[in-house]
Amino acid sequence: MALNPSKVARDEPGASRRAMFRRLWGYLAQNKRRYTVGALLLLGYDAGFVVVPLLVGWSIQAVADGLPVAEVGRRAAILALVTLVRMVLRFFSRVAIFNSAREIEYALRNDLFAHLQRLPQSFYFRWRTGDLMSRCVNDLTAVRLLLGPGLLNVIQTPIMFVSVIVVMFVLNAKLALLVLVPYPLFILIARSFGRSMHASNLAVQAGLADLSNQLQESISGISVVKAYAMEETTRRRFEAASDDLYHRKLEMVRVMGAMPAFTSMLPALAMWIVFLVGGWEVQAGRMEISVFFTFAIYIAELTFPSFIMGWVFALVQRGAASMQRIDEVLSTEPSIADRPDQVAVTALRGEIEFRDLSFRYPGSGRVPALENLNLRVPAGSVLGVVGPVGAGKTTLASLI
Repeated sequence: MALNPSKVARDEPGASRRAMFRRLWGYLAQNKRRYTVGALLLLGYDAGFVVVPLLVGWSIQAVADGLPVAEVGRRAAILALVTLVRMVLRFFSRVAIFNSAREIEYALRNDLFAHLQRLPQSFYFRWRTGDLMSRCVNDLTAVRLLLGPGLLNVIQTPIMFVSVIVVMFVLNAKLALLVLVPYPLFILIARSFGRSMHASNLAVQAGLADLSNQLQESISGISVVKAYAMEETTRRRFEAASDDLYHRKLEMVRVMGAMPAFTSMLPALAMWIVFLVGGWEVQAGRMEISVFFTFAIYIAELTFPSFIMGWVFALVQRGAASMQRIDEVLSTEPSIADRPDQVAVTALRGEIEFRDLSFRYPGSGRVPALENLNLRVPAGSVLGVVGPVGAGKTTLASLI
């Protein structure tokens, strides 16, 4: 029976996650120039994110103070120009980071395929084909999303929040302090849902691998299924795997759906505080109308980043779980490796020779399939190997 490596890997989650992050950092380092450009563009976009609401309040204040139309138009033109620059920076920052993520996905896919070619047949006896296919397709996509939208929001959102908080305190420290009251709840929400998200995503990826493996085995062995009238048995097995994946996905959806529902309430509470307290301050003449509108726009613009932080958190957890599964394959060392003092092969004659060859299949208590075999096949000759079942004919051919 084939082993399920994903179950084995979960026995040592700490060590495997550390190894996974080290490998992932190596790929990030290879694309550090593009990521640096993307990060600089993100800083420019975050600056525009902070400045635009200030310019809106500045323009509204001009109307409230009854300034000339020319001055109002000048301020509106500056606002439009800064908004356009912010839009351009937003576009190119995403192009730089998303393309970097695709470059890493391309390199990782090539490295994974090359590593699979170096692994011996014994590896494929232990690992299921469908599981490997799932890791080469679904898990790689999840890693790309982690290094693209996930990394972008991890860089952008904290800078955005800190910058806005500083500006709000400069404008009105009292209102800023009241507006920030709901946001520390996000830390509690993230801690509550974080472990559940990682576990549920890992379970879904393992279930998808199991379903892919059953589908691959059924299609490749369809002649055997039909010859032995195993259609009903095969259908029940596939239905059981599909039902298991369905329930795992439902559990993941419950966790992922609950977190955005909680995080979306935070900006709503903050906006309620702005209208309640800010409205009183404006009516009492202690706050300018420009400051009130600036606060309202800040909270409105922070609504979407706050809302998607739940999605980003899930994206990061899913990508980390997928990279962990990919790293399990890449960490498998080939059982046959070249010696350090290997001699380069300049020409091949086609001659085959074994000297005192012994081979035993993995597993305790197994007798050697081949023992002390000496064989020489000169170049250009033909050798026929015959013998009873279990004599080692297939083993000899596989070793060659």
